[in-house]
Amino acid sequence: MDFKPSRHADDWDGFTERRTVGTQVAQVPPGEPVTREYLDEALTKNRHATREFVGNKFSELEELIRDGFPNGDPASHRKVHEAYIQEAAERRAFWKSVVEKIATGAIYTAVIAVATAVWTWIKSEAHK
Repeated sequence: MDFKPSRHADDWDGFTERRTVGTQVAQVPPGEPVTREYLDEALTKNRHATREFVGNKFSELEELIRDGFPNGDPASHRKVHEAYIQEAAERRAFWKSVVEKIATGAIYTAVIAVATAVWTWIKSEAHK
């Protein structure tokens, strides 16, 4: 909004050019002063509307958060996650064990293959 006065500031009484406040409360007719009672009523209604709006938003948020829990129970939600974590740890341990056993088997196989090759070579050299 542009609040530049149309006259020199000394000539302006602040009433004749006062802009009115338009809200859902009773409208002040153009040119009429905005009274303290009007402002008090408007602020009271605004405060109640704001409280109701914020309260509704908190209720919606609480409902949204509770929807994330089985039967609205945060403890059950935590237990489900703990079970998932335990299951993931068991899977990691299983695959670690599988990899260790494969590595051990591969090493034994390599040792046996080398030993067999050496034994075969020694046997062939001994028969010459």
